Amino acid sequence: MSRFKSIYDFGCLYFVSTTLIDKRWGFLNTKPYVDIVLNSLEFLRENKQIKLFAFVIMPNHLHLILKPLNVNISQVMHSLKSYTSKKIIAVSQNTSLSQELITKKVWEAGFFDKNIESEKFLLEKMDYVHNNPVNKNWLLTDERSNYRYSSACFYDCGIKSVIDIDDVQKYYF
Repeated sequence: MSRFKSIYDFGCLYFVSTTLIDKRWGFLNTKPYVDIVLNSLEFLRENKQIKLFAFVIMPNHLHLILKPLNVNISQVMHSLKSYTSKKIIAVSQNTSLSQELITKKVWEAGFFDKNIESEKFLLEKMDYVHNNPVNKNWLLTDERSNYRYSSACFYDCGIKSVIDIDDVQKYYF
């Protein structure tokens, strides 16, 4: 969690990151766990709680660029993390992961968020989100647009993402 709190502004876009409590787990981008996160993001978007402009779901963390609608960013993240925690724990029953999840929470407390207040910062964060899977520390794919659990394919190739997103170019530019 950032030492510097964002100013919660209902008209603002946010860059948000959150991490699994035990980073070594690295299960978040595998079925059925990734589906839980994707379904939760879809629910928030379809129920007009957020506009989702960019995302990437990595093995032990996720990054989002979103705009809360009629709620603040803390409420959005509480909803996302609470729902996904319950589902992940339920799905992991009778697996090697289940004992660790029962004694621990799924997500780290808090989250990092930063207001996006300029086009330059937005483009920087969009690149950061979409380049995560090709980062030298991960190398999950050779092309960022090939990583299934990201919105890069939408922006790079005009191909529908694994879930619907809101086109930031229609909103911001």
